[in-house]
Amino acid sequence: MNPKKQQRIDKAAYDAELKLHRAINDLRGAFLRAYSFRLIFEDERAALVEERAAGVKSVTIPIDRFEPTRATRTSAVLVHYYASLYVVVEGWRDFEKLPLRITDERIEKVLASRPEFIKLLRNFRHSVFHPSKVLDKRLLAFHKAQPELSTWARDLSEAFRQFFRDWRVVVGFPKDASA
Repeated sequence: MNPKKQQRIDKAAYDAELKLHRAINDLRGAFLRAYSFRLIFEDERAALVEERAAGVKSVTIPIDRFEPTRATRTSAVLVHYYASLYVVVEGWRDFEKLPLRITDERIEKVLASRPEFIKLLRNFRHSVFHPSKVLDKRLLAFHKAQPELSTWARDLSEAFRQFFRDWRVVVGFPKDASA
């Protein structure tokens, strides 16, 4: 084979691998943010339950005072978790556009198990991050799918966590094609 042609082939392979590594690292960061929201929510929820059991009056404050409470903070973190999880799903699907395809059986199995939940997550994300009515039909549909959606989201998060934990990427970039 012509050495120049081989060099172009090697460069194309290198570029494709580099693009994949960058996409995985970007998605890893998005997932880490979403998963962190989930962990913060679990801590806040546990503290909220303890405060309610102890009879703490500041758990809920009249709306006219317009002050965040543990309950509103807990809710806000959960909302961001679900919205961020959809961003991760969207990023995962973007892998299909890359020259090198990435798949994970655990993730694909959870996604395929309840495709309607993906749509609910997408609509929920749009409703949360764009001004909408308090009783937006997208929010109502999302809440109507509970607790099954919550379990599914936890399973999906665990599948992504395992994928990123097990993904053995050499730190840095793929081997330089010109070497």
